[in-house]
Amino acid sequence: MSDTVQSFTLACQGHQVAALRRMDGAGLPPVIFVHGIAASMHFWPAVLGARMNQLDWCSLSLPGHAPSTVPVGFTAEDVTSDLFGSIVCEAAQQWFPGQKPHLVGWSTGGFAILMAAAMESSQFSSLTSISGFARGRWGDLLGMEQRMAGSAFGPWQALSRWSFRQLAENRWLLNAVLRRLTGRTPTISAESLPAWQTLQEAATKNSDAVLATMFAAIRRLDISNELGRISLPVQIIGGTEDRVIPPAETSHLAGSIRSAKHVELQGVGHMFFAEAHEQSVLLIADWIQIHSEI
Repeated sequence: MSDTVQSFTLACQGHQVAALRRMDGAGLPPVIFVHGIAASMHFWPAVLGARMNQLDWCSLSLPGHAPSTVPVGFTAEDVTSDLFGSIVCEAAQQWFPGQKPHLVGWSTGGFAILMAAAMESSQFSSLTSISGFARGRWGDLLGMEQRMAGSAFGPWQALSRWSFRQLAENRWLLNAVLRRLTGRTPTISAESLPAWQTLQEAATKNSDAVLATMFAAIRRLDISNELGRISLPVQIIGGTEDRVIPPAETSHLAGSIRSAKHVELQGVGHMFFAEAHEQSVLLIADWIQIHSEI
């Protein structure tokens, strides 16, 4: 890791949450990035590449995602919408004091930043959610994992943890699952390969037990009633072929947040960075530029 990017840990509700922080970005637009479920804090720097040089940024881990750690005795009951939002708000206070950072999140990262904006809208400049959600019941394979992990039937829970271990140990299987989450575009763009590799690396480091707990817990979360409290510029992006967070959910977000901009990525599934890399990066960068105070 270079001297200009360092790793830190943030304490919140018994969690130790990891983050990458640029150290020489003073004077540039401040941004907090949050990755999706089963990914890592290395995801967003890999997605944006050289464009990160134009930002004063922090790439924040989701709770329980390596190298973050969970409290002793961690259970699904400990996973709340308040936890996700509080981590983002705490990151803003710790690393951007006196500033109003922009928020960018993918999938569960989108959920986290939406909750943070509902809690403290005045603390942030803008928000971009890509395949984010308010209602935590996912579709397709991830939804099936949620149901297994949250089942009262012990063997189903064990099968969920076993499946995470299989994904960690068999890259071909992980790649097959990730490709299934794409939409109509079968080709993975060359620009997306670094981000794709971070997902492969994360699979080998994240705890199967913690992931199973997170999957089960998120399924019961719903922040729909909180969305009306969001009062900053919001951009909601979703793929028209996303089977995990379907278009109906992104429409639900856009319709529940005042003046939200709704962007549909035609033919794109859940893996925006692999299917519509250039378009997505431009949408993120332009939204930050438009709503920057600098």
